[in-house]
Amino acid sequence: MIILLGGLMSCKKDSKKLDEDYEPFKYTFKYPDTVYVGESHYSEVLYFSDLDTITTSFDDETYKRYVYMCMKKTKNINYDFKTLKNSVLDTLGALNNRKIPIGEIEFSEAGIHYLDGYVVDEVIFTVPIEGEYDNNGEPLYRYIVHENRITKKVVVINKE
Repeated sequence: MIILLGGLMSCKKDSKKLDEDYEPFKYTFKYPDTVYVGESHYSEVLYFSDLDTITTSFDDETYKRYVYMCMKKTKNINYDFKTLKNSVLDTLGALNNRKIPIGEIEFSEAGIHYLDGYVVDEVIFTVPIEGEYDNNGEPLYRYIVHENRITKKVVVINKE
């Protein structure tokens, strides 16, 4: 009896929350950390979004999915998301639910630079609620948008 009681008291209770490590958006900015002035390198963003739980296809007729990225090269990232969104940015579309090709990027002067932008992930689908329609008798639609800021620090050096 004492052995059984001692065994129960010594059991470690590991109560980890299921969603403790959950991240709704993860990304990898594929570009070197250090480059030479005037040297071009291919860049792309690989990402994971929790909207993949709705659909991973860009060809689905029921669940329409759109993913694109807006970005710029800058030397300063000390501004908020609203300021970034109001900046002049390049817009690039995703190939699929995992990859946004950016293409060749080069820097013309040495120093610390940033590739700064955000990914927009959208899903539009009909809400399956029977008897719920808009004023024109059409079924209601659900529109989900996730916007996530992404930044890559790049050190640009002169060739010696």
